[in-house]
Amino acid sequence: MQLQPLGTRVLVKRKPEVTKTAGGIFIPDTCTEKPMEGDILSIGDEVKKVKPGEKVLFAKFAGVEVVSNDVGMFLIMDENELLGIII
Repeated sequence: MQLQPLGTRVLVKRKPEVTKTAGGIFIPDTCTEKPMEGDILSIGDEVKKVKPGEKVLFAKFAGVEVVSNDVGMFLIMDENELLGIII
């Protein structure tokens, strides 16, 4: 599946969740928080502040989750929902 965001929206791949501590203890899904970092995969025509490949920070409940069977889970969010670019 290929997905091209429209307008000022961006397609973000969320950073993987940490499921194991440094000491080797596995953390159950109910106790983990979803990461607030991700990589921009593609952008809409009207996006001006970010470009594909940049690492970004966003709010916990920002965007809409899109699940693809062959690729995984992505977020589509408006450019205004991004909090910053990670340098």
